[in-house]
Amino acid sequence: MLAAHPPAIARVERVPAWAWVVLLAVVAFALRAVLLTDSLAGDELFARYDVLDGGPADVVDRLREGSSYSPEVSPPLYFLLAWAAHAVAPVDEALRAPSVIASVVTVWLVFALGRRVAGPGPGLVAAAIWTFSPFAIFYGSEARPYALLAATVAGAVLALLVALERGGTWRWVVAGALASAAVYTHYTGVTVIIAIAAWAFVAHPPARRAIVATYVLAAVSFLPWVGELRTDPLYSYDKFAPKTVADVLEVFARALPGHPLILLRTIPGLPALGLFAVAAASVCVAALWRLGPRRAAWARLLRGPSGAVLVAALATPVSLGLFSLADRYTVFFPRSLTPSLPAAIVILAVAAWSVRAGWWRAVAVSALLAPLVFGAVRTLDPDNRRPDYARIAAYLDRVAKPGDLVVHSMFGFKGTAIDQVLVRSMDHPLAQEFLGLDDARIWERASRIAPGNRVYLLVVREDPLVRARPPASTGLVEVGRGPTAPGWGPVDVLVYEHPRQ
Repeated sequence: MLAAHPPAIARVERVPAWAWVVLLAVVAFALRAVLLTDSLAGDELFARYDVLDGGPADVVDRLREGSSYSPEVSPPLYFLLAWAAHAVAPVDEALRAPSVIASVVTVWLVFALGRRVAGPGPGLVAAAIWTFSPFAIFYGSEARPYALLAATVAGAVLALLVALERGGTWRWVVAGALASAAVYTHYTGVTVIIAIAAWAFVAHPPARRAIVATYVLAAVSFLPWVGELRTDPLYSYDKFAPKTVADVLEVFARALPGHPLILLRTIPGLPALGLFAVAAASVCVAALWRLGPRRAAWARLLRGPSGAVLVAALATPVSLGLFSLADRYTVFFPRSLTPSLPAAIVILAVAAWSVRAGWWRAVAVSALLAPLVFGAVRTLDPDNRRPDYARIAAYLDRVAKPGDLVVHSMFGFKGTAIDQVLVRSMDHPLAQEFLGLDDARIWERASRIAPGNRVYLLVVREDPLVRARPPASTGLVEVGRGPTAPGWGPVDVLVYEHPRQ
């Protein structure tokens, strides 16, 4: 059979599948580990606030009660794991450990799903897509629940398929436990769990008693947290909601070949994005064409493992779309698609593998992977990583002195290396939150700094709220600039003082 293939492809196929999975897992870990040393930024600061200080009960209490600083509304599983990781290694970077581990484990999970649907070849393609996806790399190194959500949902789908095939009480217990874990990680996981449970009930009548028992117990396990569901903080999402068809397409593009925070023209770049889109559309259309309108073929497909994966891939985008149309708050964002992402990757991999064997298949798979590899490399570029707050912190630690004034945005810096340096190093608090374009109180204080003291204005370049400069009435003049912290939210340091007499 291998002899019929081109020699290069035949040599690749001789390598055991498990060896490729191990290699991809190592590459996945390396890509995500590079980003581990980035400063905490963005929503990670909410996780830091919720996890640090106290024990597990304190973490749960903070998530239940909410606060003016952290609007977190997620269930507690990720945060408890992050607390445990921080207890073992008490550094901020440890908060990302659950995400890194979960994202690497998902390499095997998508392989196992692809293998169960169509064999080891599609499984390896799916594992490679997950490994190099810029979206998966970012959330696989982020102190947020999304990588864990992808892993628990993919695990829940796989566990259900194994339980349906082999039976056994313990296999159903694992399926139920992973289903519960998915919902305890993030509320968006519930739609996939409901969808695969409904699929199993319809497609496998002999197993209905076990299916009902498994998912009823999973639902019961979540009852202690049902009363904690809060949607009030979602109001802030409306300003970012997709407004047009192009916006919706961009959401899907960011969730696979793209990056959640970087423009598509940068990651993966418009040529690479175009190649990926053409390849993905072509293999999907070709797969549907080969399947044709035959009712028996579709029935066979939907009853088998591919039916569960297809349902899981569609559940999240469909439910989020309906929710966003019906509710006053929209949640249709790239990260919200995470529960269905592993299943969608498997579907795409199966479609690519169904291309005629030989060079055509190699071309199809390469056209999907090349943009992702290119985007993965660009994700590691300093300008596309989290802002290097530690660089600014080191500068302030070195040059600022008591009597100086540091003006910055509370949302951007509170809890970061910058904020920690200011609290730790100064004789008295110097940092002032700068929340508006003309905060008269802050600039009035700035105008009264003693001769020889300075005002350090930290400006997040993309944040319109902190573009202001000291009014002329303060008498301050710009005397220099500190270092710039590169990243997707670059920070500039502007230095002011009173002119010397």
